[in-house]
Amino acid sequence: MRAAAARAEDASVSSALMSTLTPRRGAPARDHRAELEADLLQATRLQALAMRLVPGADCDILLRDILATGADMLGAPKGCVLSFEGDETCLRLAVAQGLGGRFVAHFEQRGWAALCDAAAACSPAGSATLSPAEDHAALRAEGIAEIHSAPLLSRDGRLLGLLSHCFEAPRPLQERELRALKTLARLAADCLERCAVERALREADRHKDEFLATLAHELRNPLGPIRNAIELLHRSRSAEVGGTAALLERQVQQIVRLVDDLYDIGRVARGQVELQRRRQMLQPIVAQAIENAGAMLHAGAQQLLLRQPEAPLWVDVDAQRIAQALTNLLHNACKYAEPGAAPIELRVEGDEDAGEALIRLRDHGIGIAADQLERIFDMFVQVDGPQRRARDGLGIGLTLVRRLVQLHGGSIEARSDGPGCGSEFVVRLPLAGG
Repeated sequence: MRAAAARAEDASVSSALMSTLTPRRGAPARDHRAELEADLLQATRLQALAMRLVPGADCDILLRDILATGADMLGAPKGCVLSFEGDETCLRLAVAQGLGGRFVAHFEQRGWAALCDAAAACSPAGSATLSPAEDHAALRAEGIAEIHSAPLLSRDGRLLGLLSHCFEAPRPLQERELRALKTLARLAADCLERCAVERALREADRHKDEFLATLAHELRNPLGPIRNAIELLHRSRSAEVGGTAALLERQVQQIVRLVDDLYDIGRVARGQVELQRRRQMLQPIVAQAIENAGAMLHAGAQQLLLRQPEAPLWVDVDAQRIAQALTNLLHNACKYAEPGAAPIELRVEGDEDAGEALIRLRDHGIGIAADQLERIFDMFVQVDGPQRRARDGLGIGLTLVRRLVQLHGGSIEARSDGPGCGSEFVVRLPLAGG
């Protein structure tokens, strides 16, 4: 007993403190100490479960662990978590433990009518006890004589479902068991509520992607006739008409680029982009990107300083998609650089030790605040500041760049010393072996 007491004192400050305040001899002292140790163990297990309620955690796994913990604490090997679908009129089985297939099939068909009655009787004040009467045959066949249930309530009081533990013989729950059941119900409710929010966010994101894809498709349709009309204007011998046609063509090219970005970001988000990858040199891809951005560089009176090795850098990529990503980066640099400012610097290099090809694009434009360096790649996010251009675009170019680079197993990061200090974007792509 002395060795056991020493281990208990080492395990818990609370237990050690209580042992000094209570007699060390006699059954009442031992019983009180045992209750404290049991309470501490229960609190520790419940805290461990609560620590797992983090964004992205698997809801089903966490609910199963909550149910298993309750079964162990209450001595009830069978149980289930039920959740309401939509309008709180129909319960569905979220997870179950120890329940037979026939039992589950019976109440799936019946709509869990017996436990719906229990859920209706539950209140935030405590758990409800239901002795099986309806569907007694299925309950008896499963060996269930009593069900202890607790409501799963959202933080604003909505009934989300039911946490139920099944017993082979009727018995009241002790105070510690009731506390455990309430705490487990709170954890299960938080889990269900968080998962519902995450599902809603995913659904909203899916609808957003579908809308962007539809919008891009609809915007593409009238561009063909407009370009044909511009081509007819180019054939005019009038200098005035020719100048107007050139102006229209530049504007249409800008619209085409924005629409293409819209279309591609939707396809990438839905996993519909199939890369045509092959082993090839990186330098010609960079050259293609520079040619694509030539018109915008010229329009902004921007100079480009290119540094790259003579030795070929071999990469396994879809050349068209990587050129598209680099073109977007060049367009971004042109937008935020002052006309006639220091040249935009584009440097290509290989890092054999890391097995990467690096593409660094440095501009001397308005820069990026430290708190925006990560957010700048999010959808529709643009650099804040008084020098924002009226032609900023939609704020999807960098998002598309990051997703295209990531599809190739690469990465991109933004660097800046702050507003007014320019910015640098570093793209890393895996080098191809052989």
